Amino acid sequence: MLECANFTRGLYHAIQCVIFTTMNEIDSHMKAADLTVEELQALIKKVVHEELQDIMTDPDKGLMITDEIKARLRLSLDSTERVSLQEVKDRLNLN
Repeated sequence: MLECANFTRGLYHAIQCVIFTTMNEIDSHMKAADLTVEELQALIKKVVHEELQDIMTDPDKGLMITDEIKARLRLSLDSTERVSLQEVKDRLNLN
């Protein structure tokens, strides 16, 4: 349920950004009503594409993984200890 709520909030925010950016893309002397349907659709498609690019990009792209993190990952992968999804939910009070 929490994942759904977070997704919905993220989607709502993205839609707000699309509307705000679309309105800012329109020339300050022009009104949205002055655009043809095709122009408005093209503008919305462009803004949606840009917003999705922003959302989907990896914020860590290009960063180096430190030796410390590599060692921790190796230890984790080599470990046979596992935690169930239910245990994670319980620890984070997500039930």
